[in-house]
Amino acid sequence: MLTTGMTETLKLYSVSETLNGGNATLTESLVGTVRAKRVKTRIEENIGQLRSNTNQVATYQIRYRTDITTSWLVELDNLKYEVLGIEPIGHKDILQLTLKAVK
Repeated sequence: MLTTGMTETLKLYSVSETLNGGNATLTESLVGTVRAKRVKTRIEENIGQLRSNTNQVATYQIRYRTDITTSWLVELDNLKYEVLGIEPIGHKDILQLTLKAVK
């Protein structure tokens, strides 16, 4: 569940694309797992309570990792999320991830 303030375990996947005779194949590789804290964004504060909608955008904060790139997926509660943005927050050891559910 995407609950504000809760600490979750996120599985991080790198995504690579390979061309095979004109067909593109996406390959997901597990990079590792991290503990992350869900944070409320200004938009969410303005609209009040979150609805349980897996298409919502969620924001998490994690400790900085050198093995994270900008093209990966995150898995949480058996759902995969595309990473829309990665931003350093305050100190350089914290990254903020913006995620959107993949259909």
